[in-house]
Amino acid sequence: MICYSVNGGTSKERALIEKAFSFAVEELMPRKKNLDVEIFLTKMAEDDADGYHLHVDKYEHNIELQTGLSEEDLVTALFHEMVHVRQTERSQMKDKGLIKIWNGVEYLSIFSTVDEYMSLPWEAEAYKLQEEMYIKWNQ
Repeated sequence: MICYSVNGGTSKERALIEKAFSFAVEELMPRKKNLDVEIFLTKMAEDDADGYHLHVDKYEHNIELQTGLSEEDLVTALFHEMVHVRQTERSQMKDKGLIKIWNGVEYLSIFSTVDEYMSLPWEAEAYKLQEEMYIKWNQ
């Protein structure tokens, strides 16, 4: 069963995230039968990321999203984090703290520049797909 909850934020943000979550699951994991995602809309530091993904357990994930974003930024942040959910569910990415394993290859997930961050393969895929999904979302 696909389960999710959206906590925090405004009622408008929660409604938008609920619709975007259903869209993301259909786009990214249309055959997925078991998934439990808790989404938290919270105030994060201004210079922080727009979202985070945490793999809790088999089929269980938490996503934290910055509240107060524009609709476009909020939806694309969710899409980005949902790509990480898919990557984890497919065992493409395994998170071992500072070490991430991507398709069997270990990476040190420390970076000092935006370019280094964007070149990490799991991030490159997430940024590419978030944009493709946002285009479909608007059609």
